[in-house]
Amino acid sequence: MYVCLLGACATGAPLPRSGETLPARAVSLEDDTLTVELTAISNLLAAHPSSRVVALDPRFARAGQAPAVATATLRPVSRQRALEMAIRSLGDSTSTDTIHVQASAPAFSAEGAGITVTVQHRRNTQTRMRFYETIEYFLTREAGGWTILRHTRLGIS
Repeated sequence: MYVCLLGACATGAPLPRSGETLPARAVSLEDDTLTVELTAISNLLAAHPSSRVVALDPRFARAGQAPAVATATLRPVSRQRALEMAIRSLGDSTSTDTIHVQASAPAFSAEGAGITVTVQHRRNTQTRMRFYETIEYFLTREAGGWTILRHTRLGIS
């Protein structure tokens, strides 16, 4: 499947056929999207190091909303798998405290990228005590990659 991303196919060039590679601009944007998602998610998970990451919701959450509300739009499978593999290595794999992660689709602009991330944390599966934290991030692209410029806590319980 081929998707036009931010004008990547506005050049008038024919769409690639099955087996052909995507234009460099489309591939670059896909890499940027994964990097922005991973940077923001990892930053919020770093605040919860003693918990075990259980799941990353494959549905995008609504941006700017706390607690997170899932949309019907699914993250592309390749990005979902890459993110799941990366975040499962974070936290304490032996903990009975668990975390479910929801993230909005990154929104890119000339200034950078915005993304909203929510963690739903269940302390000790025996007690079923739960809480959430939602952070809205704004990242900028620098020579070394994407950097968090600012973040705003939208909600916490």
